[in-house]
Amino acid sequence: MNDREDFDPILMFFITFFFGGFGVHHFLRRHYGLGVLYFFTFGLMGIGWFIDTIRAFIAMFKTSDEPRRDERRCRQCGRRIEPSRNSTLCAHCEEKMEQEYLQISKHFTRVIDEVEKGQPHLEGYLRRFDILNKDVEQMWDLAQDIDVEPPFHQRDLRQAMDRKFVEAVSMRISMALEKSQITMDAAKLRQELMGLTEELIDCKYHFPKYAELITPMIEKTKETLNKI
Repeated sequence: MNDREDFDPILMFFITFFFGGFGVHHFLRRHYGLGVLYFFTFGLMGIGWFIDTIRAFIAMFKTSDEPRRDERRCRQCGRRIEPSRNSTLCAHCEEKMEQEYLQISKHFTRVIDEVEKGQPHLEGYLRRFDILNKDVEQMWDLAQDIDVEPPFHQRDLRQAMDRKFVEAVSMRISMALEKSQITMDAAKLRQELMGLTEELIDCKYHFPKYAELITPMIEKTKETLNKI
């Protein structure tokens, strides 16, 4: 500890005012020589105590937000950062953010696996796409703080999700067509395609931000229906 370390200026003023004649404020700062001298001379016959009290009083009104020389603060919690750390975060906050990043990454991977397995309803895809987008946003925010590279950029993820959705709709249409060729049941095919169209319209209503993706799929199912 040295005379530049943190002491509450208000507390230091009261310590200096009430106990400064005995050199307590110097002992706190580990200025033991001055502390002993003040103790046996009652603050240099009161003169040193008086000067130190005035200085402590003035220190209370100095802006505590002014950065001290060679001092950095964690931008997350405000704690002092060790001089040896090459980061704008303290070790505690960085460790906490790394753990949070790992948790989000695990969740991201789990949802990706669920999407890859496929969902019986198209709304299931879109709900999971929303979750993935949220995870990526959080990962990117944390990545900037802890200096790591997230597994996906949001633009790349959106393109991959769009492809997956189009593939799911196209597969539903293809399976319905193949089934009708085997069973020769055009009425059943029409019913399945109409159901798919209604499902897509519901998706467009519930997920308006995906309207540009869903609208061409609705047109595709209607076009297929008109060919039957």
